[in-house]
Parts: sequence; C-alpha cells; structure tokens
Amino acid sequence: MTLPFRSLTEALTTMRTTPLLAASLLTAVLLGSPAYAQETGEKLEQAKSLFNMGAQLYAARKYPAAIQNFEEAYRLAPRPALLFSIAQAERRHYHETLQVESLRRAIQRYRSYLAQVEQGGRRAEAGQALAELELFAARQAPAASSASAPPALPMRPTLSVMATQVKNARVVVDGRASDEGVFSEEVAPGKHTIKVSADGYLDEEREVVVQSTPLAFDIALRERPAALLFAAPPGAQVSLDGRLIGITPLPSAIEVPPGAHVVSVARNGHSLYATEIELERGESRTIEASLPRTTQRKVAHGLFIGAGASLIAGGV
Repeated sequence: MTLPFRSLTEALTTMRTTPLLAASLLTAVLLGSPAYAQETGEKLEQAKSLFNMGAQLYAARKYPAAIQNFEEAYRLAPRPALLFSIAQAERRHYHETLQVESLRRAIQRYRSYLAQVEQGGRRAEAGQALAELELFAARQAPAASSASAPPALPMRPTLSVMATQVKNARVVVDGRASDEGVFSEEVAPGKHTIKVSADGYLDEEREVVVQSTPLAFDIALRERPAALLFAAPPGAQVSLDGRLIGITPLPSAIEVPPGAHVVSVARNGHSLYATEIELERGESRTIEASLPRTTQRKVAHGLFIGAGASLIAGGV
C-alpha cells in the first residue's frame, strides 16, 4: 500500500530513526511526490544529504549546524516536514541558550508548518510546542509572541561529511580529522579534500568545491574484498559459487566479496575438493587442495597391468 505523502514526511522528523532509515524515508519523500517531479535529481540528492547530516548533528546536540543543514535542504526541496525539523532544532537551541532569536524563529517555523499541514501529520506535537514557546515569549516581553521572527541564521560556507552506512568511520577534511565520524565546520570557499575510511572498507577520497551555501556529503564506502589463494596440483579447475574462475596454477590471488561462498577444485582422475567458507572484509586465505587420485583410477590401472602380464605369459 502506498502511504500518503505526509505520512512519509512525518516519519523523517521524529529524530529517532537511524541515519540509514532516515535516508531511505527521505528518498521516498523527495522522489515520490508528483508535485515536485520537476526538481532536478542533483538537488534532491543534495537535499537528502543535507537532511541526513542535519539529523546526525541534531542527535549530537549541534543545533546551529543542524539548522543550517535543514534550512538549505528546505531551500532545495521545500517540504513541510523540513519546516518541522527546523522548528525542533530551533526550539532545542533556545532551551540550551535562551536566545530570544531562536525562540522567535522556532515559533515562526511551527506556525508555517501548521499552516501547510492542515490535518494529520504532527500537528498535535507542533501545536503543543508552539503553545509552550509562545508562553515563554509572552513572559519575556508582552509583544514577543507576536513579533515577526528574525531572519534565519545566515548561510555560511559549511562543509559536512559523514558515512552513515558504516559505524566508526573516520572522516578527514583537508588533513583535519573529525570526531564521532561526522565533520561539519565552516570552511573557506574553494576546493577541499575529503577522505573517509573504515576498517574493512576501501578508502574513499574526493575533491569538492564549496561555494557560499552549506554542502553535505554522505559518503558510501565499498567493502574491502577478500583474497583467495589456491595451493593445488596444476591443471585443476577452480570454481567459486558454481562459476569457473581459472585453471591452476592461478597467476594471482582472486578477489572475492566478503561473505559465504562455495569453493571447489576438480581434476580428472582425482578426488573432488569442495568446501563452504565465510570470508571477512579484507581477509586473505589460502585454499589447500591436495586432490588425491581416485580409487577407480587406481583399480583400472591395476587391472591393465594384470591383463598385460597375462598376455605376456600366455603369448600372442
């Protein structure tokens, strides 16, 4: 069953979803609505990365950086759910800093969200939060709750990098290492070098250009393949998962995806070698297959010698 558009968008803003689930849900939201079909794929991908980065920063209590990522995502792909995310981050930032500007921006974003989502969604939570914040505003100054919100935080050339698919990834930008696998800092406009690494995965390096607005990347790392070596008599056929990969001696190690595999080594007149193996990322393993001669070959060879001796003894 296809869920209504708002049902998917609201799932994104709970801030309790895992980064991978958040990214998957956001993809469904950004790509699944006909009303936004004309937005470019590049914009949608960038909005997804910005939202996902904002969710990570929100969870790490880095609210100003989270707000910048949410605001830029909303600029690229204006969705009500992103308004709710911005309001949530502004509210948390206000509670931490008691800055009136954050309070007013949170009120404005909640109001905008409620104006766009006329029913369902997270109207109840937004309404409750809005009532609470308006009470705080009224206590601070009589006109504060009705005052227009200050402008959003100015957009700065911020670069955010993470790798949500991998735990304990190491992110280095221009030689500076991140903490907790997430890099999000203001940088000078221009070219910057990103390197992301993790145990069991291939390093990913790229050069990016930052301009005047936040830029976010969720880097996908490729698993480091395992390596198989074979010690077997020459002329044997080596198969992996039912597919012939070569004849011994193989010139080099065979790269194999990590996981479960079936390996077999066969040669005419010799016993078949077959085994199931489980390979870790980056593991190197040698398969030793001695391939002893089969019993049938030995019996046939003995019978041939016996028959020859009889012929010699009996004459021609």
